[in-house]
Amino acid sequence: KVKSGLSAGRVQSVALKLVCDREKEIREFVKEEYWTVHSTFLEQKQSFEANLKSKLINGKEVKIEIPEEKEADRIISEIKGKENLITKVTKRKKRKNPYPPHTTSTLQQDSYSKLGFSTGRTMSIAQQLYEGISIGKEGTVGLISYMRTDSTRLSNEIIQEALQYIRKEYGENYSSKGVNYGKQKKGSQDAHEAIRPSSIQRSPKSLRSYLTDDQYKLYNLIWTRVVASQMMPAQYESTSVQIQNGEYILQSNGLIELFDGFTKVYTVGGSQDKILPDLKKGTVLKEISVDKQQHFTKPKPRYTEASLVKTLEEDGIGRPSTYSSIISSLLKRHYVEIKEKKFFSTQIGENVNEFLSKYFKDIVNEEFTAGLEKELDEIADDKKDWKRVISVFYEKFEGELDKAKEAEEKFKIKDQPIDEICPECGNHLVIKHGRNGKFIGCSNFPDCKFTKTIVKSTGIKCPKCKTGDMIEKVSKRGKVFYGCSSYPKCDYALWDKPTGEKCPKCGSLLVHKKNRKMDKILCSNENCDYEK
Repeated sequence: KVKSGLSAGRVQSVALKLVCDREKEIREFVKEEYWTVHSTFLEQKQSFEANLKSKLINGKEVKIEIPEEKEADRIISEIKGKENLITKVTKRKKRKNPYPPHTTSTLQQDSYSKLGFSTGRTMSIAQQLYEGISIGKEGTVGLISYMRTDSTRLSNEIIQEALQYIRKEYGENYSSKGVNYGKQKKGSQDAHEAIRPSSIQRSPKSLRSYLTDDQYKLYNLIWTRVVASQMMPAQYESTSVQIQNGEYILQSNGLIELFDGFTKVYTVGGSQDKILPDLKKGTVLKEISVDKQQHFTKPKPRYTEASLVKTLEEDGIGRPSTYSSIISSLLKRHYVEIKEKKFFSTQIGENVNEFLSKYFKDIVNEEFTAGLEKELDEIADDKKDWKRVISVFYEKFEGELDKAKEAEEKFKIKDQPIDEICPECGNHLVIKHGRNGKFIGCSNFPDCKFTKTIVKSTGIKCPKCKTGDMIEKVSKRGKVFYGCSSYPKCDYALWDKPTGEKCPKCGSLLVHKKNRKMDKILCSNENCDYEK
């Protein structure tokens, strides 16, 4: 109905639907403009900002929404130069608890977020560490426990090893009394411990010379997570300051780390200090400026490998040990593609999802799939008869299958004509969809079998060979990169898109590096620190 050589599956099709539904949301999203207003103050020779939060109406605080610049200008005219009085200072102690040791799912998410490893790459490296690495006099040693597990449980021996290491390296005040994260989520499998080092004494630093870069990075991630899980929580003091300007209320928040705790070993985001002056209630602040800023609402972000894995696990769909192969299938079938580390649905993927959603609603229904997962667990525990479960499922599925076979509606991908003539037979060339993605072929197929690849040129000459063009390519893992069209004669390549400009410091190409952490134009030469 769509194309030969495709596939559907209980988990695969739900994962595809999640990606396609998110793509549809993004396409249909209509962004809305809004503005914010903030004031900058000077107190005790330190400047700090406070954001406009609300307005007092009949003695009650009402949140302010500013839809246009004109409204922002009106508010600024009302508060600029007026008295700013601190009416409330609230200080609270906060704790951030350490994370439990890795399960398969959280390792995949953590490895993607911190190391940029795909789920497949993570599981492959973990397999190597589990099967064993030669570490000198000890011979070949399995460095981690089994990596396919839903459990966060640790053996008492490993907990005691970790506590001993923490006390020795960091001191008693960093050591907990020993925490076993043994409570399991409903439906999880606890046959194995959490993913952990076979010995805490084998620190990443002591093994560095025996491991490849990838092996070291992943082992370090696993080791630090386990050690950190047995450390004390990080402690912070948060300060919230409320400032009144006439009828308007502004707010400023500060955060100071009091004790680093487990973060001494395991890095977490979102806890950077924002230090405020020692502010007191009743203080009238000196205003430096009042400014406005334009914003636009944004749709939900596209799924990354980490967020898709997290969603599947939270919804109880499939097993974490299978997520890597599920994602691999979606990419191999060209149902999705990865751009800038995000999943984009393709035309084939959307057609397949549309077909399945129309004729096999249960197959792509998250609740049905999660329910079936539960029934399969009950079969494994001898609580349900597998024949009865399969019979009930197939009775309905058979009827849906017959309807789909008889349906006249077609979901096939249509060839897209292009303004080129086939050099072999004179007919028009078209863009076709094959097992390896899009390609250009003759509209007179099968009588004419002429084909050629689609080349996306950047219009930039290769700086190495000076003859080839820099073109967009896709790696075996589905990641976009930019290489010379003269390959293999010239092997020049970049992970980030070249801008065509040359670095004023070293003459190398400038590239646009865009990810979750940055959006910058910088030099492609690793030894050059130029940023535009």
